[in-house]
Amino acid sequence: MKHKKSLALLRLANRVLKKFVKLKLVPCSHPTRDFDEFFNHVKALGFKPDVVIDVGVAFGTKELYDNFRSVHTILIEPNPDCQGYLEKIRTSLKSCEVHHIAASDEATYVTFNKHDDISGSSILEQVEGKFLDGVQVQVKTARLDSLELENYSNVLLKIDTQGYELKVLDGCAKIVNKLSMVIVESSMFAFRTGGAEIGAIFEWMVRHGFACYDILEGHYRMMDNALAQVDIVFIRKNSDLRISNAFFAENQVSDYIKKTKVLN
Repeated sequence: MKHKKSLALLRLANRVLKKFVKLKLVPCSHPTRDFDEFFNHVKALGFKPDVVIDVGVAFGTKELYDNFRSVHTILIEPNPDCQGYLEKIRTSLKSCEVHHIAASDEATYVTFNKHDDISGSSILEQVEGKFLDGVQVQVKTARLDSLELENYSNVLLKIDTQGYELKVLDGCAKIVNKLSMVIVESSMFAFRTGGAEIGAIFEWMVRHGFACYDILEGHYRMMDNALAQVDIVFIRKNSDLRISNAFFAENQVSDYIKKTKVLN
């Protein structure tokens, strides 16, 4: 009964907030987490990578760097307009290297669509038409498994490449066993010509021994307010974070049974 009253109050508060300030309250126990909440969650469970690879940096992911500040970080970003941001991030970290390239499944040169909205820039073209593709520049591509990662075995990989995610993943063939956590911005629609949708991302990850662990943040498309993109966290199926399939810890079961009897 107490739970139902709390939900009723929450819904009432959100109706008011939505009407006047376009905000809403979310219970702490309600998905989804933001990046900072998620990283604090896995750190509390003992997760710590020995290297972080950020593919598609744009303005950067502050929560990623702040939570693993002592970990060696590799920044991958082809957009020349991002050089100032990359340098600022590099100097703020204890150990960091920057690669002005696009991660892909082969080493070559490709046309990159450089948008005024930096975070929307991509190798792929907008389905709406070329008028949204911005300025085209030539950029160098490389496979992630060409990076010098011999000394690392616990890699956290974050990918945000506006539909180009599968090409990035295909370039990981020789280091896939080093990947312990992969965070991929995944789209519900192919917003770019040839872009990967979320189902294809899941298929690739499952085929290579990963399981979905969490869903972070996300946003809706302007056309109809349908869910557009979310950040999916994948971890290895045999990860310590998946050591049990139980919902409750042993010390929680009796409390749950008592609480259930009281509510009934």
